[in-house]
Amino acid sequence: MGTDVSGLLANTISTYSNCKRSRLA
Repeated sequence: MGTDVSGLLANTISTYSNCKRSRLA
């Protein structure tokens, strides 16, 4: 279960970073 939460968190951060990059560009 811990791994799932960690993966979800990493996925959220990755998506957030991607959105931030898109807005910057």
